[in-house]
Amino acid sequence: MVKVLVLFFAICSSCVAQESGEPIPKELVGIWKLESTSFKGAVATKPEKPAWLVITDNGELVLKFANEVQAGTVAVDASATPAALDLRVTMKSGPQRAWTNLGIYEIKDDMLTIAKAADGEDRPSKLSPTAKSVVQIYRRSAE
Repeated sequence: MVKVLVLFFAICSSCVAQESGEPIPKELVGIWKLESTSFKGAVATKPEKPAWLVITDNGELVLKFANEVQAGTVAVDASATPAALDLRVTMKSGPQRAWTNLGIYEIKDDMLTIAKAADGEDRPSKLSPTAKSVVQIYRRSAE
């Protein structure tokens, strides 16, 4: 699965706009496997199917959930407290073809925690789930 993601990313990365601004922190770059998601304050649940997040050092990203693959860019402000990120995702089809998730993140050891604002909400200020945010926990892939 990871090899398929890397291959997909290599093919589609040329069609993804590169973000300008602050460099992507080295510890954020890599392949991350989704471990759990908390929607709008609910208890964290494990994904029914494997899900992956790939982030490169030039700000490109690939999201893979079930059979759906999405590409986009990530912009960070690592100097903010907590560290902030904007995930800009573009799909090739569907009613909502492009969107930006405002979020914050933290990396501890091999775990990445991202809190993203629910649609239309302001950037979260805490990494705990609320009625206005979604929290996802990823583990760095060893592959």
